[in-house]
Amino acid sequence: MARIDTLAQNIRDAWNAATDDQISRGRTWYTVANQLAEMVGNGDVRKGAGIISALSPRMQWDRNVSLAIDAMNGEPIRAMGASVRKAEAILNGADPESVLPMSAKTGHFYRNMVDPTDSDAVTVDCWAYRVATRDWNAPGPKSPKDYREVADAYRMVANELGEITNHVQAGTWNWARETQH
Repeated sequence: MARIDTLAQNIRDAWNAATDDQISRGRTWYTVANQLAEMVGNGDVRKGAGIISALSPRMQWDRNVSLAIDAMNGEPIRAMGASVRKAEAILNGADPESVLPMSAKTGHFYRNMVDPTDSDAVTVDCWAYRVATRDWNAPGPKSPKDYREVADAYRMVANELGEITNHVQAGTWNWARETQH
């Protein structure tokens, strides 16, 4: 079995193991995140999503949102240096797509928040990666190729299910976070 088939089967298994509630919350997660990004960006969803995405590496969601709100309110940003520099650039008017690595997690996360119906962008954070690989201690993708393969597996499963890709990612993310910690 090819690696992508194994990754896809693991994602299918997680989707099938998820509760109706976990799937339902997954289907609305990025729509809610879009609304939050618009609020963080004071009406500019791209700016808000860019700041949230820039601050997201190695950050719990609640803390990520809190830092993004603090940043918009002029408070000091307490996060990793590279994340702070990217968030500050976006705060100062830089286009998020010129600041964020658009082929990596933060770029895909940004795209999913800006357009929750974008089925091409797949946010492969550590939990999405763990679902696909079944390596519950993995920190995330090891290379751009690894990221692409996992993203392709999510797209494959979403297509089979007739779902938006980020619905599958977020639904299985809920399942993993709530059952595999």
